Amino acid sequence: MTPDDGGQDVFVHVSAALSGGPLRDGAKVSYDIGQDRKTGKSKAEDVRAI
Repeated sequence: MTPDDGGQDVFVHVSAALSGGPLRDGAKVSYDIGQDRKTGKSKAEDVRAI
């Protein structure tokens, strides 16, 4: 995902989506930033369609 503020892209796994359906390209979402335990990189969590 690309944040609206122009920050770095954030990885999101399909299992992080809370909306119950697939995420669509270009859809507006809100999310929390977490850290991947294996890689230590930032990832999106609790992704919700807005």
